[in-house]
Amino acid sequence: EGLVQIKVINVDNKEVDIIDNFSQLLSDATIINCSEESYSMSTTSNYEYNTDYLRYYYSSFITPDSTFEYNMKSQAKILLKEKPVLGEYDRNLYKVERVQVDASDKSKIPLSIVYRKDLVLDGSNPSLVYGYGAYGICYDVDFDSGIFSYLDRGVIVSIAHIRGGGD
Repeated sequence: EGLVQIKVINVDNKEVDIIDNFSQLLSDATIINCSEESYSMSTTSNYEYNTDYLRYYYSSFITPDSTFEYNMKSQAKILLKEKPVLGEYDRNLYKVERVQVDASDKSKIPLSIVYRKDLVLDGSNPSLVYGYGAYGICYDVDFDSGIFSYLDRGVIVSIAHIRGGGD
């Protein structure tokens, strides 16, 4: 699918050999859930080594750059900071999807899409599609307030996660 996931592995049991049992530990790991179908996330700096908390960065088409703190014991997450959006912005007006589309060779290409929820999807909507997929570089979904002018005028915006980009 190509989306980054953060998995939390419990290694409290000092008797477990992490290297020899890594596959089992990974299969028992807790995945930090995301509420949107398409997003970007990565871990950020934890300045305290001995902690139950993990900080991570999250962003999507409709969620501004955000920093969360995840409690690895209770599995609770707290929003620490979200980049403010100037003007009147309501993320609830928009829908984010991730779909698979057929390439000319019938292989599947993931496509991240955003549009207004009140848009009638009848095939007549204009669309802005962009992407990059060369040299192992991929174009991840990220918040860009500039797309809302398009979305509010009925344009569907999407990113094609093209093969060759490491996604």
